[in-house]
Amino acid sequence: MPDMIFFLLAGLTYVSVPCLSMERGDFVPPDSVFSAFGMERSESGWLATQLKEVRIKVDDGGIKLNDNYYRAPDSFWKDDVLYMSAEFLSFILCKVIKGYAYWDRNKKRFFVTGDDPTITSISLEDIGDSVCLTVKYAHGVHLKPQADPSSPSLLTVGVPGGFYWKAFRLEGSGPVKEVVIAHTESGLTLRIPLNEGAAGFGIQDRSDLFVVSVYKAKKLREPQQKRRKIDLIVIDAGHGGKDPGAVGHNDLQEKDITLPVALALKRKLEKELGAKVILTRNDDRFVTLGDRARIANRAGADLFISLHCNWSKNKDACGVETYFLAAARTDWERSVAAFENKAIEYEGESVDKSDTVGYILSDMIQNEYLKESQDLAAFIQEGIVATTNFENRGVKQAGFYVLRGCYMPAVLVEMGFVSNKLDAKNLQKKEVQEDIVKGIAQGIKEFIRRYER
Repeated sequence: MPDMIFFLLAGLTYVSVPCLSMERGDFVPPDSVFSAFGMERSESGWLATQLKEVRIKVDDGGIKLNDNYYRAPDSFWKDDVLYMSAEFLSFILCKVIKGYAYWDRNKKRFFVTGDDPTITSISLEDIGDSVCLTVKYAHGVHLKPQADPSSPSLLTVGVPGGFYWKAFRLEGSGPVKEVVIAHTESGLTLRIPLNEGAAGFGIQDRSDLFVVSVYKAKKLREPQQKRRKIDLIVIDAGHGGKDPGAVGHNDLQEKDITLPVALALKRKLEKELGAKVILTRNDDRFVTLGDRARIANRAGADLFISLHCNWSKNKDACGVETYFLAAARTDWERSVAAFENKAIEYEGESVDKSDTVGYILSDMIQNEYLKESQDLAAFIQEGIVATTNFENRGVKQAGFYVLRGCYMPAVLVEMGFVSNKLDAKNLQKKEVQEDIVKGIAQGIKEFIRRYER
């Protein structure tokens, strides 16, 4: 079998060498690679002259380029031939050839292009409650990441049109085991194996970069602890500041309903439960969606209640519905989540609108919080329906960004439709707001009664 198959197509150069594909990746002989790329043999190894004169020396542990030594992550001998990671060798090639060489994992060959990489850096950072993978674009480039959360132990993020040569693997941290950077001709894929400590993930897509945040799981209760004591509750008044939320009948703004209800609910819960209550905002200010969950996590909250008002093109739509975080089952649930998630646009970002919820939960975390969140939503929905005249639209589920990463039972209450004339009129009445507060408090009390007994 020849060491090299070398041909041109559509502006790319393709180079094929002997390859061994294994579970841990593709491996190729460095001698075959350097020969295929036209380098000259020397007494001590190989000589590259495309960019400048570089002396290449190969040993079992890695490759030396002049005075710089690069350790191979994995290498082995087979039939008296040394094999090294194909991605590692593409990294070496980019340092000594004209253009950029990438290993195509699908077609098992190198492809070489003269185009500059579209990605300038990929980095991993532990920021406390999450580990963030930041991918920065080249100037004038904007790519669209596509997450695949179908496996609970592996997060895959495809970046069509993304090319990066400076690293092929990043060391992991916390819930992230490692980050493997793999290419095909259409772009790169980030493979992120997850530890059991991963509670979920989210993607923030900005103009010049995107960030994949892998959230850390909150430590679960000890098995012998059978009672849940509810001591601290976070109430989130939706929207605020430059974000008005839904704008409905007679220009009624959602943020002007959520705040007074949140303030009144705080007073009632502190008085009747003796619990500590924290508000994510207590005036007309803008708070990012991510910060709302972080406020609850850092405080060690036992419950998270996010207050909102609904909106629909159908002006006859009315009533109250309460949500917990799970994959949406209906177009309506998806549309409500998409509308509330638009608040992130005020942060200069966008939300992944894929049909799957942008998070992964381990079985333990799912059992710990999703069931409790579903129950809390049911009790609050029953409470509001019992204390108001609002139509009962039921308990629903969807991928609300504000609930992602909350490490406690968390729900989102849509208290009525600002787009409906009657609902909008009622939502502005102090006595109706007090009835809503009474219903939510009643639901929380019932949840506490069930879970503290």
